[in-house]
Amino acid sequence: MRSQLFRRIPVSNSDPYELERLAEELEAREVSGKSSCSDGLELPVYVPLSHDNEYLSAETFDVEKFLLSRVYTSLPELRTELKDYLSSLKEELVRLINDDYEDFISLSTDLRGEKSRLERIKAPLSNLRQRVLIARKSLQGIQDTVQVKLEARAKLRDEKVAA
Repeated sequence: MRSQLFRRIPVSNSDPYELERLAEELEAREVSGKSSCSDGLELPVYVPLSHDNEYLSAETFDVEKFLLSRVYTSLPELRTELKDYLSSLKEELVRLINDDYEDFISLSTDLRGEKSRLERIKAPLSNLRQRVLIARKSLQGIQDTVQVKLEARAKLRDEKVAA
């Protein structure tokens, strides 16, 4: 059968690229049902760029690894893919900003009446702060008095032990 697949057709001057021979070989392969991948090699699978791409979602972007993962893609095709991906990222960013912008505007609208409430709380908080400062000074005075008495007691104890 191999001899049928690759039988030699005489090359004529009118067919320098042997197109007739190539067409017959292709037809013979199609008839026999054998594909060009019968030797175990498989064609690469095209995976479009997305957030799931491990090279794009890595903590640090490694250009070499990314390019090696796209080795079967020509540079012009890769540029086109990256531009398309950038475009989709921009669209997603605009959508997220618009979604959050509505929340932001509603938040600022909700906070309009809060100024008067904050003013009402301000006076009691100021009064409470003053009371805390007075209590702190009072406690500091007591602590200083206790410290002086403890030092005097320690001095008396040392004098007793020495005598």
